[in-house]
Amino acid sequence: KAHVYAPSELVASHLQSKYNLKVAVIRPPLFCESIAQDVDLPTNIPNRFFIHFGQLMKRKGSDFLAETLVEVWKRQPDLKMVWCGKSHYNSIEKWTNLWGTYAQNVIFTGPLEKNILYPILKKAEFAVLPSLVDNLPNTAIESLIFRIPVITTKNSSIDEIVEHNKSGYLVSQGDIQSLSDLMIKAWNQELEVRSGFDYTPKIMEQMAPEIAVSNLLKFASKKALIV
Repeated sequence: KAHVYAPSELVASHLQSKYNLKVAVIRPPLFCESIAQDVDLPTNIPNRFFIHFGQLMKRKGSDFLAETLVEVWKRQPDLKMVWCGKSHYNSIEKWTNLWGTYAQNVIFTGPLEKNILYPILKKAEFAVLPSLVDNLPNTAIESLIFRIPVITTKNSSIDEIVEHNKSGYLVSQGDIQSLSDLMIKAWNQELEVRSGFDYTPKIMEQMAPEIAVSNLLKFASKKALIV
């Protein structure tokens, strides 16, 4: 008989309801693939920016963010972003057409190796990751490791990592007004949580490598079922 586990409560709940499975929740180990060394950033990286990275696609909230930026720039025309990751060319064309003259406020880097991505992430003031649904994304985990607060969405699994007003901020999915308001406040440094925040989300304790491995071994040996 197979034993099933998932990295997030959202995925576990989905599998339980869809396939009538008993699913454990075991958090993955927390680690960085590379050290964010101080390096010279590409010359087109702005002095101030928010970052959106990972897979640039609808499910990851890229379309939602693109539409929100239209509203953001009506009130905050100087807000700049760096988008790092893989996307379809026609998606970038769609977004830049939507933004018009403000398209110059977004730098697309394409996919980056971690030794280049992490220094850029480390310089960002906020990570904006408004996924529609996710597994338990490395983008949010990596952001918190470097003490970059995350603006994200409720009921996406990222809200299991990011604690509102402690390590970032949560908005309802599709709520362009709330997301734009948060981004503008963050840009004007009107929010309590800022880059370099001093707080460790509780979930990070479960993701400490020794605890994550121990939980997995216990689950495999049937000594404990984490639900």
